[in-house]
Amino acid sequence: MEKVSKEFFVLSKLHEAGAVDEERAMEIEKFKKIVEINTEELEKILEFLENKKYIAKKGNEKIHKVYVTRLGIIMASSLYT
Repeated sequence: MEKVSKEFFVLSKLHEAGAVDEERAMEIEKFKKIVEINTEELEKILEFLENKKYIAKKGNEKIHKVYVTRLGIIMASSLYT
């Protein structure tokens, strides 16, 4: 199997975790434990994915969440085909 970039690995893991809309958004701190990527690198990856419109962020001053957008779902699903 071909390796995927870290960005698409993160996108795929968010999709697998079910964070596919605002209501099911996942806390970034909890997600960090799933993907085992340090905070700085994960923030860069999430920023890249957000700029591509594959994910969206939500939250307040204390809790930061992230979820896969419709476009992100299409991209994550394409990894399996």
